[in-house]
Amino acid sequence: MSEPDRLNFCLENYHAVKKAQLRLNGMTVLCGMNGCGKSTLLRWLYYLLRGLSEYRNYAVESFIRERLSLFDAESEHHDLYTRLCNFALLTAKPRDSGATEQTVSLLQGLKHLSEEIDQSDSLDTILERCDKTCRACAESLTELLVNYLQTAGNDLRSERHRAAFAYRLKLSPAELTDEHQLRPAIRRSLEESEAGAYSRFGQELRVIKELVIKYGEKESFPEQMLLREMGVTLFGTPQKAAAPVTVKRVYYIDTPLQVGEMPSPQEGAIWRRHLAAALKAPDLLENDHLVKALSDYIAEVTGGRVQRVPRAELLESDEALKFKLPDGSLIDLNRAATGVKSFAYIERLLKTGSLDRHSVLLIDEPEAHLHPQWITKFAHLLLRLHQELGVCVVLSSHGPDLVQALHTLSDFKGMQESSAFYLAEPVAANQYIFEEQTDGIENIFSTFNLSYDELDRLTSTNNTYAAVDRMSASNDTYQEAICR
Repeated sequence: MSEPDRLNFCLENYHAVKKAQLRLNGMTVLCGMNGCGKSTLLRWLYYLLRGLSEYRNYAVESFIRERLSLFDAESEHHDLYTRLCNFALLTAKPRDSGATEQTVSLLQGLKHLSEEIDQSDSLDTILERCDKTCRACAESLTELLVNYLQTAGNDLRSERHRAAFAYRLKLSPAELTDEHQLRPAIRRSLEESEAGAYSRFGQELRVIKELVIKYGEKESFPEQMLLREMGVTLFGTPQKAAAPVTVKRVYYIDTPLQVGEMPSPQEGAIWRRHLAAALKAPDLLENDHLVKALSDYIAEVTGGRVQRVPRAELLESDEALKFKLPDGSLIDLNRAATGVKSFAYIERLLKTGSLDRHSVLLIDEPEAHLHPQWITKFAHLLLRLHQELGVCVVLSSHGPDLVQALHTLSDFKGMQESSAFYLAEPVAANQYIFEEQTDGIENIFSTFNLSYDELDRLTSTNNTYAAVDRMSASNDTYQEAICR
């Protein structure tokens, strides 16, 4: 009996993709016409792998924020834990130091809960634990809030706080001083936030959909999408999801042009910001023998090395990535040749310890900026990443040089079982099925050869365009030109 695939990713009836069932065991190559859905597959694979790894933490943080939102309305800080601690300190009187210590202690337990998530627990179990701690925090914070609203001064800041809490509790400012109205209003607000938090964050699918929207995706969420790991379904069962065990990091490179730049949080796709942060991380494995061997190979190709320069050495606000030439001179990586950048991001991910058997690397058309000789070397590097480090690589390509190099080298290295090549076959207008090419890549190359057929057509003596060209050159009429 054959071993189950490391990952299986399926997408059906979404935009141009009629059906795609992909095996991800080491090297997966997607080929097909423009607009057949290759980038769509890479993008949603990125969202799904990253979302499944993050959704529990995101659900917990969002659940806690929703449950205790009443107490965090009037702070300028961005971190919920900091806001609640500041609220406890702000509202507590000197005689309430014991209550303040108790509240901060509860909040520390809440923070610990959000940081130490047991990935084996169901989301319901995790949220129940969070809710129990939220209730304990809320009781202590309620006492502080009642005390504060009844005894606060008349300064501008206190007036602003009273107005904000009156709005949140649906009370008039005068009613805030009446404990018989204030306590039921607080209890009612907390019950409403509890119901809202459970309805929003109690289901895995809903959380992942919300997380993908947070990533910045504006397209609709696919209705028919499935992910399996070693034969176990991680995503696809209604309302249920599970984090992958063999994948801890996923990187998507849609273009090497952005390498060396740091997009702002408001600009650029989430995967570009994610990659930029990873590239600027400190070196961890620079002296590892496998990383050193791969980095030396990259340096032989590019004629230089990528170097992270700490901000302290630059007198700038952020670290910088430089490309070091053989003569020792440094240039900004974002000004280096695009072909150099194509190798540079791999060199940086190697040195930061970001590429190993728990990593998935998604690359869109890597051959676009490479000379044919470098394309072969790039293909060799990708196969070495899988063979020597266990990295799972998925890429799309229009390039015959890259596809041929990957196919030939994977055969030479005995990697046939871990390699898979797919061709998008048209089945209707703007609809494609991705078929695995199990008997060689001849069908893929037949699509590449269509460009030569088009060239023959354009230069044919019976071709309308060629006739028009001859007409302009000879001042013949159209009929005379077409009959020549």
